[in-house]
Amino acid sequence: MGVGYNEQDFFLTRTWRSKTGGGIVRCNQVKYLRKMGWEVIVVTPFSLYNKEVKSERSEEGIVWIPNKIPAKLGKLLERTGILDDYLDNWVKNSFNYLKKIIKSDDILIATTGGELGTLKLAHKLKSKINCKYLINYHDPIDFTKINEKVIPHKGYYILRDSKEEKYLRNVDYVVTMSEGLKNVLLSKYSFLKSKITEIYFGFSQNKKKSSNLKLTNSKKINIVYGGSFESYLRKPELILNSLKFLEEKYIDKIEVTYIGNWRNYKPIVNFTKSELGKKTVTLLPYMSNNEFIEYIVENADLGLVSLGNDYYARIAMPSKIYDYISLGIPMLGLLPSSSAMDIINKNKYGKALYFNNHIGVAKYLERIINYPQILKEYKSNILSDRDSWEMEYRMEKLDSILKNI
Repeated sequence: MGVGYNEQDFFLTRTWRSKTGGGIVRCNQVKYLRKMGWEVIVVTPFSLYNKEVKSERSEEGIVWIPNKIPAKLGKLLERTGILDDYLDNWVKNSFNYLKKIIKSDDILIATTGGELGTLKLAHKLKSKINCKYLINYHDPIDFTKINEKVIPHKGYYILRDSKEEKYLRNVDYVVTMSEGLKNVLLSKYSFLKSKITEIYFGFSQNKKKSSNLKLTNSKKINIVYGGSFESYLRKPELILNSLKFLEEKYIDKIEVTYIGNWRNYKPIVNFTKSELGKKTVTLLPYMSNNEFIEYIVENADLGLVSLGNDYYARIAMPSKIYDYISLGIPMLGLLPSSSAMDIINKNKYGKALYFNNHIGVAKYLERIINYPQILKEYKSNILSDRDSWEMEYRMEKLDSILKNI
């Protein structure tokens, strides 16, 4: 792993080179921080039980530290309160290594995707060395309350709000992925008042790829979803319930296209066997990122973004919204009342409705069938604002915060 780093910034993350939305965002954050002149060292765990990462652990600027407890066992111990977090062993190993390297003028950036381990590690290092400590709250901490609700989990678990508060006590600054999450944390921890802000991190794709987008010339309005079909929180099938409320004359004017690994996702597969499903739903296999972009810019009239749970009320900000902005695609959101809903509706990038408002969604679909020029207005609004949503531009705020702390 090497030693001898000077005036470094240490980026603590549970995953690196992940293909998930959050993982891609974190990689791009590091890229832009380095471009701005920050000497960023990524600190991330690897499992002794995962052979796939062995060939990757020679990457410059990345410190791989083992987590010797299998993830399944660690998460079981986390649920029962025996461990603070399933990454506790990684925290211990990382602390013992980094305490010999980190200096008081270094900055720790702890980024969370639901785990508490990165915050615990930063808290311990700051307590020992008095270095600077910033949290990038990409996602709320699992098993903590948000708006007095807890993210749905099966089985027994112990709440971790008191542990979250403990590891926040000595933080220098907190950056959240949405204004909603910032307000939730402030309502729980008033001591953050002078050191918290939101940064909507935007997109990192090259916007020039989509500068000549055109709406499809199809006689149908094509609503496209490409993404995860495993999460019970996203519920991309919600729009299918709305189709049942369409007037008969509009059914042949709507097409819903799902792209990805949908084969084992029963809510969608079963619907396609119905008469309504046969008329309205198209299922396409998984595509590479470039293939998906090519398809959506040529064929999508609306990009679907959905979150079917009130746990996300006020805080939701799916990265898919940034993808649609980068490609100039108008959006249809089926969402809880949230930051995501506000961005879509207030900026007129599309239409976002409450996720269970099936009649309202049906009426909206009928309206855009009758007035398709609305979609062109949405697209125009997105393209006129698009530069301001580029991640490199958005990261200037984080750059300023890091300089100030």
